Amino acid sequence: ARVSFFDLEGIQVLRGPQGTKGGKNTTAGAINVITRKPSDEVETSGDVLFGNYNRIMNRGAVNIPLSESAAIRSSFIIENRDGYLENLSFGNNDRDAFDVDSYGMRTHLRLNPIDTLELLGTYHYFGEKGVGPQADLIPLDTTCPAIPFLGIPEEIKSTLPRLAICLGPGQQVATAETDPRAIYTNQASSQSNRYWGWTGSGTWDAPHVELVGETQLKLLFGFQETEIDFKRDFDGTDKFVVDVDSFNDSQQYSGEAQWSSVGSELVDWQLSAFYMREESTARAFVRTNADLNIPVEQFTENIAYGGALHTEWYPHETLTLSLGARYTKDKKRSKLFRNNDSPNTFGGRLVGCTGVLDGLSGGQPKDPVP
Repeated sequence: ARVSFFDLEGIQVLRGPQGTKGGKNTTAGAINVITRKPSDEVETSGDVLFGNYNRIMNRGAVNIPLSESAAIRSSFIIENRDGYLENLSFGNNDRDAFDVDSYGMRTHLRLNPIDTLELLGTYHYFGEKGVGPQADLIPLDTTCPAIPFLGIPEEIKSTLPRLAICLGPGQQVATAETDPRAIYTNQASSQSNRYWGWTGSGTWDAPHVELVGETQLKLLFGFQETEIDFKRDFDGTDKFVVDVDSFNDSQQYSGEAQWSSVGSELVDWQLSAFYMREESTARAFVRTNADLNIPVEQFTENIAYGGALHTEWYPHETLTLSLGARYTKDKKRSKLFRNNDSPNTFGGRLVGCTGVLDGLSGGQPKDPVP
């Protein structure tokens, strides 16, 4: 959802269940975003969009046939817009949140070495910079009434970030009541994200086979990398409560084989096999006003594979019966490292660790369960 859609041929919405035909996790249905593919004609197109908040968006595409059996199509998008929230802490230094500073491109290469075989390779890239999203306060009662803190013992209330309005009057609270689009933060938020990858497919119209008829074999494979790098004033106030620096790198490999009938008047069927492997590494550094400097690192791996059979029977021109089955196997593992090297009385423990809260009433926290 973070990547802009451009140079589209159409969007297909399929009502569920689609679990045995549309792929893994499509029981409720599927939405297919279909990009324009290379054609046999020379084509160029483009447009420019202007809007308020100094918005300007440029889009363009070019299609070039290379020969009778090859064609290439490239498209791009560039968009810039000022942020919706004006950050008064930094004046006119382009620190307004919910801005847009994005750019992307996509290239398709289509090959038809023989009439019954089509090969398609795609490379895509999308990047976004600027400030990005930012927490925004909702004005509340600035008298800061007593808060039960969900039964948390009195001993640790002073170490928890209070509601932003309870930190003192500050500029943020007064401004939020009079100007809902003005904010103050103590840290300038920013982002530098990119998403890129390549995909390939091969479609072969197989020769006629007795008892099976006309069939089609399709192979799909691809690679996707996502890098999310951001700095956030997590509390969204001009007070130093929680600031976060975070980086996430995710790599995904996938492949699928589909064998299906073509043009059957009685029964259509599709047999498929699927494999995916994804690795993700996330690093974050959390700073709080309670002298807590917490580095966090997490590694996650996900492997999924399976197969499916989908059939459709047409006993009458007004009646279709569908029957299918899918088997999926998921393997997931994750490692989390989080260190709270704090000088406070809790000995560097995290409040959320099992066993810590039980020991506070006696003055000494218990060792958390590993």
